[in-house]
Amino acid sequence: MQIRNEDDTASDLSDYGAVMQIRSTPNPGGVVYARYSDVLSGDGSGLNMNPLVNSVLQPKSSGSINLHISYASSSNFAFSNAYYLIGLTTGSITMPLLEGRIRRI
Repeated sequence: MQIRNEDDTASDLSDYGAVMQIRSTPNPGGVVYARYSDVLSGDGSGLNMNPLVNSVLQPKSSGSINLHISYASSSNFAFSNAYYLIGLTTGSITMPLLEGRIRRI
């Protein structure tokens, strides 16, 4: 995904991190099934804020974020329905960016 400003220019994410939660309810009170961040796990799962786009490494100033959840991580999911929230972080503040529903089939 690419985060854009109101004037349609790329949003500079240099001062931000990224987080994602997969949980049982759309509100924060639910069970958290998985957490991901911009620090990629050993299997590469997480939110890459310096992704490759057309074989070119993108800087955080490009506004690009690539979500990767490996088979090793997703094969352990035991839910059939869940909700996700992706947010940008700065210090201890998380700003919601994108949220939705996941349905495993």
